Amino acid sequence: MALLGMLSQLSLLIGAIIVAASAVSHSNSRCNRNVDLWGSLIHLEQFSNEEQYNTTGCLSLCDPINSVKNGSCTGIGCCQTSIPEAASDYFLRLGSLKNHSTSYNYSPCGFRFIVDEKAYKFSFTDLKGLENRTSLPMVLDWNVGNKTCRNAKKNSTSFACKASMSTCHDSTSDSRYICKFKKGFQGNPYRRNGCEDINECKTSNPCNKTCVNTPGSYKCYCHKGFEGDGLRNGTGCSRKDVKYMNTIISITLGVTTSLLELLLGTFWVYWVLKNRKLIKPKEKFFQQNGSLMLQKQLSNQKRSKETAKIFSAKELEKATNNYDESRVLGRGGHGTVYRGILPDNKVVAIKKSKICDQSQIEQFICEGTMGYLDPEYFHTSILTDKSDVYSFGVVLVELLTGKKALSFNRPENEKANYFVSLAKEDQLFLIL
Repeated sequence: MALLGMLSQLSLLIGAIIVAASAVSHSNSRCNRNVDLWGSLIHLEQFSNEEQYNTTGCLSLCDPINSVKNGSCTGIGCCQTSIPEAASDYFLRLGSLKNHSTSYNYSPCGFRFIVDEKAYKFSFTDLKGLENRTSLPMVLDWNVGNKTCRNAKKNSTSFACKASMSTCHDSTSDSRYICKFKKGFQGNPYRRNGCEDINECKTSNPCNKTCVNTPGSYKCYCHKGFEGDGLRNGTGCSRKDVKYMNTIISITLGVTTSLLELLLGTFWVYWVLKNRKLIKPKEKFFQQNGSLMLQKQLSNQKRSKETAKIFSAKELEKATNNYDESRVLGRGGHGTVYRGILPDNKVVAIKKSKICDQSQIEQFICEGTMGYLDPEYFHTSILTDKSDVYSFGVVLVELLTGKKALSFNRPENEKANYFVSLAKEDQLFLIL
């Protein structure tokens, strides 16, 4: 009942008879053939709701008989005319120019009928009768409601185009509309679940090789080694030219190699410039932090078996476990001393400066206390393992005597020299 409510104005065409329901208005989208066979005149009268009257028609002739061609309905043995739009009633009249007197032996009668334009193809055998025709398909067509698409869409409840992928089209004859599907879909556009995809790969198979169905469309692919659009009515699929492919490969490899070389060259230039920028600050800090003074002292120790070595910042960070707090041995005014372990498992003390004071550079590099330094250091500027033994001996003497290591009240300023002089005179008991 709901469908009948929407289809308030409907035209039904069956054979050559027009049956009207209510105020009939017929859409001529496909039922546009009024067919006349052989030497006849068709006169079609059309009446609209506005009491307008229109006529149309066609004329078929045949002389001689061998001029008739199968499949052609252009006036030789068969003629056709389209049904005008916006008509409420149709009336067809059939007449003969000479009452079929000249063609009675092979075409005694004339026929008129309305048929789907895509369903009928004229045949020479139709001239003797339509007994060989099992059916004459008709099209049931309609318009919905009495509104245009724009106005009908405002009310989603009564809007008839319910299916997905359906579209609304205004009638060309009056202010009504009809629902149709987008290209690639079919079904009933007036039902919510009435849409289904057309599988073109199964129905028409337009592809030359591989066909892949997609929603509302399809894609054609060529096999490996072939090229083209893959369509039967297009370029299809053809084998690729080997020489052409080799040329393409060579060009691709050449371009890729050039780009790679350009990329590597750019990276190398960037790396060189970056290193140059780092070298200048390193040289500046090397001079600023007294490294030249340390280097000069190390050059004077060439004759010593064990000399100091200059380590890089990364080596010192690795030796102290990135200056971990657990490696701290002591803290002073100029820096913090860490316990370091070199790659050869040798344990060393590493002092990290806190501040950068130019006046304290020498103090930071050559820090020592008068009275505890090896006397040879003042002559050679070289500190060795023996220097450490000397300093440890001074500490022992200081503990035994309870006197300072350096005193200007004695003939020998340093306790070490005073101890040596008493030992030579066999008077060591005087120091205790």
